[in-house]
Amino acid sequence: MNFTQLKYALEIEKTRSITKAAQNLFMSQPNLSKAVKELENEIGTKIFSRSAKGVEITRDGIEFLAYARTIVSQMEELEEIYKPHAEKVLRLSFCMPHATYISIAFTKFLNQINPEKHISVNLRERNSQDAINFVADGEADFGVIRTQELYDSYFLYLLREKGLEYRTLLEYQPCILVSKDSPLANYSSIHNSMLEDYIEIIHGDIQIHAAAAHPSDHKRGSLPGRRVYVYERGSQFDILQNVKNTYVWASPIPDSVLQAHALVEKRSLSHTGTNKDLLIYRKDHVFQKYERLLIDCIEQTIREKLKEDA
Repeated sequence: MNFTQLKYALEIEKTRSITKAAQNLFMSQPNLSKAVKELENEIGTKIFSRSAKGVEITRDGIEFLAYARTIVSQMEELEEIYKPHAEKVLRLSFCMPHATYISIAFTKFLNQINPEKHISVNLRERNSQDAINFVADGEADFGVIRTQELYDSYFLYLLREKGLEYRTLLEYQPCILVSKDSPLANYSSIHNSMLEDYIEIIHGDIQIHAAAAHPSDHKRGSLPGRRVYVYERGSQFDILQNVKNTYVWASPIPDSVLQAHALVEKRSLSHTGTNKDLLIYRKDHVFQKYERLLIDCIEQTIREKLKEDA
């Protein structure tokens, strides 16, 4: 029995799913199943049983996992106390797209860090190509990239070429974001032809490599002859809130942010493609405790938004 096996068992307890636990641990499902089986053989009892509902904890498993939680907690505390001073600093470098839900998740992450903990966090908002290069070159520990359905094959090729792994965090259809006082706010859904007299706000650093370019990419973008390019989300929200004939294509935004900036989301009747937000990391990267915490916060924020929209 070892410390890693205990952490595996606790992750399965938390998710109630071998598949989900394997994703969170960034390992294959067969390897996780094998590790748990070896642990159960070693202690001579079953910890988990599979059912139609997923993974259930046995009576012996409940007792075992209670001890395991105590041991893991004490081991992590012991490691924290006796780490060299340099290692006690929480160091994290992360790339993200212009995604409000990830920013909200990041604030949750910071609020969960011990206030006495020394931290050095580098958060970069970058387009997908820059993020891939940062992660591949080791300038970022991991990141999230955004891909349009049209460019999926290009970015997946690029990830393979750079030796990066990925998994999907969110797949969504872009919505149209407008001020609650915009004339467009009166419609439940919007056709692209209704946008012709409006100003589109675009993030100016979003670039697609020529190898990925495709004429049909201009179907959506060619409609407005009026555009404002911005390079950070604060300006975007200020413009949307105060200039009523503006709009932006956006990923799902938490209701708290919409209310704070007096904005509303509208469904597009014309845009049928989907975007994906992918978590990317190097194949040899081992996720540390606080990195996993940040990913948990991102996934929690996604679940909360999906629940709001249900």
